[in-house]
Amino acid sequence: MKQPLLAFLAIILIAGKAEAQMPYTFTAYHQTYVPLTSGTVLAPGYAWNSSTFYSIPTGFPFMIDTIHCSYMFMQGGGTTATDTANVTASGFLLTDASLDDRGYTLGGTSLSPIRWVLSGTTPNRILKVEAFNCGFDQQLIDSGFMKDSVNLQVWYYEDSDIVELRYGPSLITGTDYFIAPTTIAGYMKDMDTFGNGTFYALGGNPNNPVVQTVPFAGGNPVGTFLPLSGFPQSGQVYRFARIDRTGVPSVFSSDNIKVFPTSAPSEVYVSYKGPETLSYEVMSVNGTRMNIEGKAVNGTTTINISELPSGMYLLHLSGPTDSKVYKFVKI
Repeated sequence: MKQPLLAFLAIILIAGKAEAQMPYTFTAYHQTYVPLTSGTVLAPGYAWNSSTFYSIPTGFPFMIDTIHCSYMFMQGGGTTATDTANVTASGFLLTDASLDDRGYTLGGTSLSPIRWVLSGTTPNRILKVEAFNCGFDQQLIDSGFMKDSVNLQVWYYEDSDIVELRYGPSLITGTDYFIAPTTIAGYMKDMDTFGNGTFYALGGNPNNPVVQTVPFAGGNPVGTFLPLSGFPQSGQVYRFARIDRTGVPSVFSSDNIKVFPTSAPSEVYVSYKGPETLSYEVMSVNGTRMNIEGKAVNGTTTINISELPSGMYLLHLSGPTDSKVYKFVKI
């Protein structure tokens, strides 16, 4: 069945506090996907399913945000999080689809190994973890078999605490594997047992997604956010580079920035108080770029929307380390 977004964190968390800024810089790029054919297999022969939890030793000191991780805690093949020894947890979501070993219903012999490789030499090692040839739990429920598949990797860099989400070849014919029409991915910070925290969702074009700050309360998003408009193609890499955010105020606090009016015939305004230069872009609610983009600096920036057809749109604002999406209606 479909896995509720962030539900896996509820099992391992005790307490948490949401923050307004993502403690990572985000970059999307492409690199040829290489399967970890020589990797160490977790529980060889065991056919896991979407409810299986496991941990993999990092092999070197590593931090997700401010949490030291001796192990990476994972569920199925689509999530990774700080290990269970901590009183709060954060993690990365590669896909919101529930994944199974494709051998799960075929006598229990694994067809989708979870495997890892520790490559390089100190202090420049990389822990590479792969969920290979994963099937979709929803297809099993719908059809009684798992024909479709995805290949996913997560890389952890010793020297920089960088985390990379890597996507390999996929076969996706179903339309109901995901909560959204395609998939949801991103970084989850300090989610507590009640589903309160912050999700930094990747949205729009999967080749160059935007990052959206999405507060969660009671396991549900507060407001709306844009999912990815398609499943990432083979070779897509999402890189999260950890930064020190201690004491840095949020660019997108209500004291710093306002977007108004929420309904307008020709112009929308960004009132901003801060030294950074922000980038803006207007999108449809489906993630289509509307060829309206530019820069916003300290003061009031006017955005001309007079050529847009009537309807609802999303204004994506990006700062040095974070971004936020605002809704408006062209009348």
